[in-house]
Amino acid sequence: MIGRLSRNLPTLALALASVPLFAQAPELPDIPAAARDAYKQGVDAQGRQELDVALERFQFALKQAGSCLDCMEAIATVQQAIGNDKAALSTASRMASATSIPKSKARADMLTGHIYYEEYFAYTEGEGAFEKNPGKAQDALRHAEAALARAVQEDPTNEPLMMLHGHLLATLKRDSDASAAFTACAATPGISQTECARALRLSKNVEIARNEPAPPFEATTLDGKKVSLDSLSGKIVLLDFWGTWCPVCRGDSDYVQSLPDSFPKDRFVLLEIDSGDTRAALTNYIDQNHLEGTQIQDDTNKLQSLFHVSAYPTYVILDGDGTIRMRERGARGDLRGEIRKLLAEPASSPNSTIAAAHP
Repeated sequence: MIGRLSRNLPTLALALASVPLFAQAPELPDIPAAARDAYKQGVDAQGRQELDVALERFQFALKQAGSCLDCMEAIATVQQAIGNDKAALSTASRMASATSIPKSKARADMLTGHIYYEEYFAYTEGEGAFEKNPGKAQDALRHAEAALARAVQEDPTNEPLMMLHGHLLATLKRDSDASAAFTACAATPGISQTECARALRLSKNVEIARNEPAPPFEATTLDGKKVSLDSLSGKIVLLDFWGTWCPVCRGDSDYVQSLPDSFPKDRFVLLEIDSGDTRAALTNYIDQNHLEGTQIQDDTNKLQSLFHVSAYPTYVILDGDGTIRMRERGARGDLRGEIRKLLAEPASSPNSTIAAAHP
Protein backbone atom coordinates (compact mmCIF):
# COMPACT_ATOMS: atom_id res chain seq x y z
CA MET A 1 0.00 0.00 0.00
CA ILE A 2 1.25 3.42 -0.97
CA GLY A 3 0.11 5.98 1.57
CA ARG A 4 0.58 9.66 2.16
CA LEU A 5 1.22 10.69 5.73
CA SER A 6 -1.81 12.97 5.70
CA ARG A 7 -3.99 10.21 4.33
CA ASN A 8 -3.62 8.18 7.48
CA LEU A 9 -6.21 10.66 8.76
CA PRO A 10 -9.90 10.14 7.84
CA THR A 11 -9.62 12.32 4.75
CA LEU A 12 -9.24 13.35 1.04
CA ALA A 13 -11.63 13.34 -1.87
CA LEU A 14 -9.60 12.91 -5.04
CA ALA A 15 -8.50 16.17 -6.59
CA LEU A 16 -8.38 16.10 -10.36
CA ALA A 17 -6.10 18.72 -11.86
CA SER A 18 -6.51 18.66 -9.02
CA VAL A 19 -10.29 18.45 -9.57
CA PRO A 20 -12.28 16.54 -6.94
CA LEU A 21 -14.59 14.11 -8.64
CA PHE A 22 -17.28 15.02 -6.14
CA ALA A 23 -16.62 18.75 -5.86
CA GLN A 24 -20.33 19.15 -6.63
CA ALA A 25 -23.17 16.75 -5.98
CA PRO A 26 -23.05 14.19 -8.80
CA GLU A 27 -26.01 12.92 -10.73
CA LEU A 28 -26.88 9.39 -9.73
CA PRO A 29 -25.95 6.79 -12.36
CA ASP A 30 -28.62 4.92 -14.30
CA ILE A 31 -28.32 1.62 -12.45
CA PRO A 32 -30.78 -0.65 -10.55
CA ALA A 33 -32.54 0.91 -7.57
CA ALA A 34 -30.59 -0.99 -4.90
CA ALA A 35 -27.32 0.03 -6.53
CA ARG A 36 -28.44 3.66 -6.83
CA ASP A 37 -29.39 3.76 -3.16
CA ALA A 38 -26.01 2.37 -2.16
CA TYR A 39 -24.22 4.80 -4.47
CA LYS A 40 -26.10 7.75 -2.94
CA GLN A 41 -25.20 6.48 0.53
CA GLY A 42 -21.57 6.34 -0.58
CA VAL A 43 -21.67 9.94 -1.82
CA ASP A 44 -23.21 11.09 1.46
CA ALA A 45 -20.62 9.18 3.50
CA GLN A 46 -17.82 10.63 1.39
CA GLY A 47 -19.14 14.12 2.02
CA ARG A 48 -18.86 13.39 5.75
CA GLN A 49 -15.35 12.01 5.21
CA GLU A 50 -16.49 8.56 6.38
CA LEU A 51 -14.32 6.96 3.73
CA ASP A 52 -14.50 3.35 4.92
CA VAL A 53 -18.28 3.53 4.76
CA ALA A 54 -18.17 5.26 1.37
CA LEU A 55 -15.89 2.59 -0.07
CA GLU A 56 -18.10 -0.23 1.15
CA ARG A 57 -21.23 1.44 -0.27
CA PHE A 58 -19.64 2.11 -3.68
CA GLN A 59 -18.36 -1.46 -3.86
CA PHE A 60 -21.83 -2.77 -2.98
CA ALA A 61 -23.33 -0.55 -5.69
CA LEU A 62 -20.90 -1.95 -8.26
CA LYS A 63 -21.70 -5.51 -7.22
CA GLN A 64 -25.42 -4.84 -7.59
CA ALA A 65 -25.02 -3.04 -10.92
CA GLY A 66 -22.66 -5.57 -12.47
CA SER A 67 -20.94 -2.90 -14.57
CA CYS A 68 -20.98 0.77 -13.58
CA LEU A 69 -18.25 3.22 -14.59
CA ASP A 70 -19.45 5.81 -12.08
CA CYS A 71 -19.17 3.21 -9.32
CA MET A 72 -15.64 2.26 -10.36
CA GLU A 73 -14.61 5.91 -10.56
CA ALA A 74 -16.05 6.52 -7.08
CA ILE A 75 -14.25 3.47 -5.69
CA ALA A 76 -10.93 4.63 -7.13
CA THR A 77 -11.54 8.09 -5.68
CA VAL A 78 -11.94 6.73 -2.17
CA GLN A 79 -9.10 4.24 -2.55
CA GLN A 80 -6.76 7.09 -3.39
CA ALA A 81 -8.24 9.16 -0.57
CA ILE A 82 -7.32 6.55 2.03
CA GLY A 83 -3.81 6.24 0.61
CA ASN A 84 -4.12 3.06 -1.44
CA ASP A 85 -2.94 4.39 -4.78
CA LYS A 86 -2.10 0.88 -5.99
CA ALA A 87 -5.73 -0.21 -5.58
CA ALA A 88 -6.96 3.04 -7.13
CA LEU A 89 -4.82 2.50 -10.21
CA SER A 90 -6.06 -1.07 -10.48
CA THR A 91 -9.66 0.13 -10.33
CA ALA A 92 -8.99 2.79 -12.97
CA SER A 93 -7.49 0.11 -15.21
CA ARG A 94 -10.59 -2.04 -14.69
CA MET A 95 -12.71 0.96 -15.59
CA ALA A 96 -10.82 1.47 -18.87
CA SER A 97 -11.23 -2.21 -19.76
CA ALA A 98 -14.97 -2.11 -19.08
CA THR A 99 -15.79 0.29 -21.93
CA SER A 100 -15.07 0.79 -25.62
CA ILE A 101 -16.49 4.35 -25.70
CA PRO A 102 -13.62 6.83 -26.23
CA LYS A 103 -14.94 9.48 -23.82
CA SER A 104 -15.45 6.85 -21.12
CA LYS A 105 -11.94 5.51 -21.67
CA ALA A 106 -10.73 9.10 -21.36
CA ARG A 107 -12.32 9.32 -17.91
CA ALA A 108 -10.39 6.26 -16.81
CA ASP A 109 -7.11 7.44 -18.34
CA MET A 110 -7.56 10.91 -16.86
CA LEU A 111 -8.09 9.31 -13.46
CA THR A 112 -4.93 7.22 -13.90
CA GLY A 113 -2.96 10.24 -15.07
CA HIS A 114 -4.11 12.31 -12.15
CA ILE A 115 -3.17 9.67 -9.58
CA TYR A 116 0.35 9.45 -10.99
CA TYR A 117 0.61 13.25 -11.30
CA GLU A 118 -0.30 13.62 -7.61
CA GLU A 119 2.33 11.02 -6.78
CA TYR A 120 4.90 13.07 -8.69
CA PHE A 121 4.25 16.11 -6.49
CA ALA A 122 4.11 13.93 -3.38
CA TYR A 123 7.54 12.46 -4.12
CA THR A 124 8.84 15.90 -5.10
CA GLU A 125 7.50 17.93 -2.17
CA GLY A 126 7.90 15.23 0.40
CA GLU A 127 6.63 16.81 3.62
CA GLY A 128 2.96 16.12 4.23
CA ALA A 129 2.82 13.53 1.45
CA PHE A 130 5.37 10.88 0.47
CA GLU A 131 9.03 11.09 1.33
CA LYS A 132 11.06 12.90 -1.30
CA ASN A 133 12.29 10.47 -3.94
CA PRO A 134 13.44 11.93 -7.30
CA GLY A 135 13.55 8.54 -9.03
CA LYS A 136 10.01 7.60 -8.07
CA ALA A 137 8.87 11.13 -8.90
CA GLN A 138 10.12 10.79 -12.46
CA ASP A 139 8.59 7.32 -12.83
CA ALA A 140 5.24 8.72 -11.71
CA LEU A 141 5.56 11.59 -14.17
CA ARG A 142 6.24 9.21 -17.08
CA HIS A 143 3.18 7.12 -16.20
CA ALA A 144 1.07 10.29 -15.92
CA GLU A 145 2.27 11.49 -19.32
CA ALA A 146 1.35 8.21 -21.02
CA ALA A 147 -2.12 8.09 -19.46
CA LEU A 148 -3.00 11.72 -20.18
CA ALA A 149 -1.72 11.52 -23.75
CA ARG A 150 -4.16 8.66 -24.34
CA ALA A 151 -6.97 10.56 -22.64
CA VAL A 152 -6.51 13.66 -24.79
CA GLN A 153 -6.67 11.55 -27.95
CA GLU A 154 -9.85 9.91 -26.68
CA ASP A 155 -11.60 13.13 -25.64
CA PRO A 156 -9.87 16.22 -27.09
CA THR A 157 -12.59 18.69 -25.97
CA ASN A 158 -12.64 17.80 -22.26
CA GLU A 159 -11.79 21.09 -20.54
CA PRO A 160 -10.61 19.75 -17.12
CA LEU A 161 -8.55 17.14 -18.96
CA MET A 162 -6.96 19.82 -21.14
CA MET A 163 -6.07 21.88 -18.08
CA LEU A 164 -4.52 18.87 -16.38
CA HIS A 165 -2.60 17.94 -19.52
CA GLY A 166 -1.34 21.52 -19.85
CA HIS A 167 0.00 21.44 -16.30
CA LEU A 168 1.69 18.11 -16.96
CA LEU A 169 3.31 19.37 -20.18
CA ALA A 170 4.54 22.43 -18.28
CA THR A 171 6.04 20.15 -15.62
CA LEU A 172 7.79 18.23 -18.40
CA LYS A 173 9.09 21.62 -19.66
CA ARG A 174 7.40 21.13 -23.02
CA ASP A 175 6.47 24.78 -22.92
CA SER A 176 5.16 25.26 -26.46
CA ASP A 177 2.94 22.19 -26.13
CA ALA A 178 1.70 23.34 -22.72
CA SER A 179 0.91 26.81 -24.07
CA ALA A 180 -1.02 25.29 -26.96
CA ALA A 181 -3.00 23.06 -24.57
CA PHE A 182 -3.97 25.98 -22.36
CA THR A 183 -4.89 28.14 -25.38
CA ALA A 184 -7.11 25.38 -26.75
CA CYS A 185 -8.69 24.95 -23.33
CA ALA A 186 -9.49 28.67 -23.12
CA ALA A 187 -11.25 28.46 -26.50
CA THR A 188 -13.39 25.46 -25.53
CA PRO A 189 -17.10 26.24 -26.03
CA GLY A 190 -18.94 26.52 -22.73
CA ILE A 191 -15.85 27.08 -20.59
CA SER A 192 -16.49 29.31 -17.59
CA GLN A 193 -15.19 32.87 -17.50
CA THR A 194 -12.93 31.99 -14.57
CA GLU A 195 -11.39 28.95 -16.25
CA CYS A 196 -10.98 30.81 -19.54
CA ALA A 197 -9.05 33.56 -17.77
CA ARG A 198 -6.93 31.05 -15.89
CA ALA A 199 -6.16 28.92 -18.95
CA LEU A 200 -5.17 31.83 -21.17
CA ARG A 201 -2.97 33.37 -18.49
CA LEU A 202 -1.19 30.05 -18.04
CA SER A 203 -0.73 29.81 -21.81
CA LYS A 204 1.25 33.05 -21.65
CA ASN A 205 3.20 32.15 -18.51
CA VAL A 206 3.92 28.43 -18.57
CA GLU A 207 6.40 28.79 -15.72
CA ILE A 208 3.48 29.30 -13.31
CA ALA A 209 1.83 26.11 -14.57
CA ARG A 210 4.79 24.10 -13.26
CA ASN A 211 3.51 24.77 -9.75
CA GLU A 212 1.18 22.24 -8.19
CA PRO A 213 -2.46 23.04 -9.06
CA ALA A 214 -4.58 23.74 -6.01
CA PRO A 215 -7.55 21.41 -5.57
CA PRO A 216 -10.86 23.11 -6.37
CA PHE A 217 -12.85 23.42 -3.18
CA GLU A 218 -16.01 24.96 -1.81
CA ALA A 219 -16.69 25.71 1.84
CA THR A 220 -19.17 27.60 3.99
CA THR A 221 -17.85 30.32 6.28
CA LEU A 222 -18.97 30.72 9.88
CA ASP A 223 -21.31 33.52 8.78
CA GLY A 224 -22.95 31.29 6.18
CA LYS A 225 -21.28 32.54 3.00
CA LYS A 226 -19.84 30.31 0.28
CA VAL A 227 -16.18 30.53 -0.68
CA SER A 228 -14.47 28.50 -3.41
CA LEU A 229 -11.32 28.37 -5.48
CA ASP A 230 -13.20 29.95 -8.38
CA SER A 231 -14.58 32.76 -6.24
CA LEU A 232 -11.01 33.58 -5.20
CA SER A 233 -9.67 33.67 -8.76
CA GLY A 234 -7.26 36.55 -9.29
CA LYS A 235 -6.55 36.93 -5.57
CA ILE A 236 -3.55 35.88 -3.52
CA VAL A 237 -4.84 33.54 -0.82
CA LEU A 238 -3.21 32.43 2.42
CA LEU A 239 -4.81 29.31 3.85
CA ASP A 240 -4.06 29.02 7.56
CA PHE A 241 -4.79 25.51 8.86
CA TRP A 242 -5.00 25.90 12.60
CA GLY A 243 -6.87 25.10 15.83
CA THR A 244 -7.38 26.90 19.12
CA TRP A 245 -5.96 23.79 20.83
CA CYS A 246 -2.62 24.24 19.00
CA PRO A 247 -0.08 26.31 20.99
CA VAL A 248 2.11 26.97 17.94
CA CYS A 249 -0.94 28.21 16.04
CA ARG A 250 -1.75 30.61 18.84
CA GLY A 251 1.89 31.72 18.94
CA ASP A 252 1.85 32.48 15.21
CA SER A 253 -1.49 34.26 15.40
CA ASP A 254 -0.25 37.84 15.87
CA TYR A 255 1.97 37.54 12.80
CA VAL A 256 -0.74 35.93 10.65
CA GLN A 257 -3.38 38.40 11.82
CA SER A 258 -1.14 41.33 10.86
CA LEU A 259 -1.15 40.26 7.19
CA PRO A 260 -4.62 41.44 6.06
CA ASP A 261 -3.82 45.02 7.05
CA SER A 262 -0.56 44.87 5.09
CA PHE A 263 -2.07 44.25 1.65
CA PRO A 264 -4.94 45.50 -0.54
CA LYS A 265 -8.18 43.85 0.54
CA ASP A 266 -9.27 43.39 -3.08
CA ARG A 267 -6.11 41.43 -3.90
CA PHE A 268 -5.36 39.41 -0.74
CA VAL A 269 -7.54 36.99 1.26
CA LEU A 270 -6.74 35.23 4.53
CA LEU A 271 -8.66 31.97 4.94
CA GLU A 272 -8.56 30.74 8.52
CA ILE A 273 -9.40 27.01 8.40
CA ASP A 274 -10.02 25.51 11.83
CA SER A 275 -10.04 21.80 12.67
CA GLY A 276 -10.59 20.02 15.96
CA ASP A 277 -12.68 22.64 17.76
CA THR A 278 -16.35 22.75 18.65
CA ARG A 279 -18.31 25.57 17.04
CA ALA A 280 -18.77 27.23 20.43
CA ALA A 281 -15.05 27.07 21.30
CA LEU A 282 -14.08 28.45 17.90
CA THR A 283 -16.55 31.35 17.86
CA ASN A 284 -15.67 32.30 21.43
CA TYR A 285 -11.96 32.37 20.59
CA ILE A 286 -12.55 34.43 17.44
CA ASP A 287 -14.69 36.95 19.34
CA GLN A 288 -12.32 37.22 22.29
CA ASN A 289 -9.26 37.71 20.09
CA HIS A 290 -10.93 39.80 17.36
CA LEU A 291 -9.57 37.59 14.59
CA GLU A 292 -9.57 38.88 11.04
CA GLY A 293 -9.87 36.84 7.88
CA THR A 294 -12.52 34.55 6.43
CA GLN A 295 -13.32 31.96 9.09
CA ILE A 296 -14.09 28.35 8.14
CA GLN A 297 -14.64 25.37 10.41
CA ASP A 298 -13.32 22.26 8.66
CA ASP A 299 -15.34 19.92 10.86
CA THR A 300 -15.08 16.96 8.47
CA ASN A 301 -11.37 17.62 7.69
CA LYS A 302 -12.23 17.84 4.00
CA LEU A 303 -10.05 20.88 3.29
CA GLN A 304 -7.27 19.50 5.48
CA SER A 305 -7.41 16.37 3.37
CA LEU A 306 -7.52 18.10 -0.01
CA PHE A 307 -4.41 20.10 0.85
CA HIS A 308 -2.58 17.13 2.47
CA VAL A 309 -2.25 18.82 5.84
CA SER A 310 -0.60 16.53 8.38
CA ALA A 311 0.60 19.02 11.01
CA TYR A 312 -0.60 22.26 12.58
CA PRO A 313 -0.23 25.02 11.78
CA THR A 314 0.24 24.62 8.03
CA TYR A 315 0.25 27.62 5.70
CA VAL A 316 -0.49 27.33 1.99
CA ILE A 317 -0.26 30.33 -0.35
CA LEU A 318 -2.17 30.30 -3.64
CA ASP A 319 -1.58 32.68 -6.52
CA GLY A 320 -4.35 34.25 -8.58
CA ASP A 321 -4.31 31.33 -11.01
CA GLY A 322 -5.02 28.73 -8.37
CA THR A 323 -1.56 27.19 -8.09
CA ILE A 324 0.29 26.49 -4.86
CA ARG A 325 3.26 28.83 -4.51
CA MET A 326 4.31 28.15 -0.92
CA ARG A 327 3.66 25.55 1.79
CA GLU A 328 5.06 25.90 5.31
CA ARG A 329 4.60 24.25 8.69
CA GLY A 330 4.63 27.06 11.20
CA ALA A 331 5.59 30.62 10.33
CA ARG A 332 9.16 29.62 9.50
CA GLY A 333 8.96 30.89 5.94
CA ASP A 334 8.58 34.51 4.89
CA LEU A 335 4.82 34.55 4.34
CA ARG A 336 4.73 38.33 4.04
CA GLY A 337 7.56 38.35 1.51
CA GLU A 338 5.95 35.64 -0.64
CA ILE A 339 2.62 37.44 -0.65
CA ARG A 340 4.31 40.71 -1.55
CA LYS A 341 6.14 39.01 -4.43
CA LEU A 342 2.95 37.48 -5.81
CA LEU A 343 1.06 40.76 -5.56
CA ALA A 344 3.77 42.34 -7.68
CA GLU A 345 3.06 39.93 -10.53
CA PRO A 346 0.65 41.18 -13.22
CA ALA A 347 -2.95 40.31 -12.44
CA SER A 348 -5.11 38.55 -15.02
CA SER A 349 -8.17 40.21 -16.51
CA PRO A 350 -11.04 37.80 -17.18
CA ASN A 351 -12.74 40.02 -19.74
CA SER A 352 -9.60 40.58 -21.81
CA THR A 353 -8.68 36.92 -21.75
CA ILE A 354 -12.12 35.86 -22.92
CA ALA A 355 -11.94 38.35 -25.76
CA ALA A 356 -8.56 36.95 -26.77
CA ALA A 357 -9.71 33.35 -26.53
CA HIS A 358 -12.97 33.93 -28.45
CA PRO A 359 -12.23 36.69 -30.98
